[in-house]
Amino acid sequence: MIQLDILVVGAYQVNCYVVRKPDSNRCVVIDPGDEPERILTFLRENGLLLEGILLTHGHFDHVGGVKTLAAETNCPVYIRAEETAMPPQMTAGPLYFTHEYPAQFQIAGMDFSVLHTPGHTPGSVCLC
Repeated sequence: MIQLDILVVGAYQVNCYVVRKPDSNRCVVIDPGDEPERILTFLRENGLLLEGILLTHGHFDHVGGVKTLAAETNCPVYIRAEETAMPPQMTAGPLYFTHEYPAQFQIAGMDFSVLHTPGHTPGSVCLC
C-alpha cells in the first residue's frame, strides 16, 4: 500500500507524484517537471523527508524542477542512462542525475521494480 499525492506542475500541466508509505514521512518525488518551490512547500507543509527523485524519462517538462529539489534536499536522482542521448533542446540542457536505475531497488522504505519501456524516449521507464 502506498500514499500518492499528485501535484500538477508547469505550463504543460505535468503530473508530479509524491509517493510514500501511509503513516511515513519518508517519500520520493516522481517527475518534478516544474515549480520546485511549490513541491518543496508541499513537502515542508506535510513534514515529508525527500529521499529520492525518480524520473520516468528526460523530457524538459518532466525534469525542470530536478536541480533545485536535489540541491535543497541533497537526495539522489534516478534515470536510465539512455536518456542522455537525447538532444539538449528536448531535455532543457544536460540532464542532471546521480544514479542509473537498477532493475529493482528500495528507497524511502518502498520496493520499486523498474521496467524499461523505450518508445516515448530511449530510456523511458515504468515504476511499479
